Amino acid sequence: MPLIHRVLDEQPCTDLDAYVGLGGGDALSMVRRVEPANVIDALTRSGLRGRGGAGFPTATKWSSVMANASSVSA
Repeated sequence: MPLIHRVLDEQPCTDLDAYVGLGGGDALSMVRRVEPANVIDALTRSGLRGRGGAGFPTATKWSSVMANASSVSA
């Protein structure tokens, strides 16, 4: 039976530059142009949940992180 690549690329990317070079990262560049509150709203509407055992709502987690942002710049 032939190996079918349904989720992962046939050739794994070793770093972000390689990923972008293969056409990846479009969603990341798009979301960086959107207000954070709009991203969280979209997550809320989507119902997306984490994959840890509890399935914690992603929007709740991101809202908490945004509300407690560090004053230290990266």
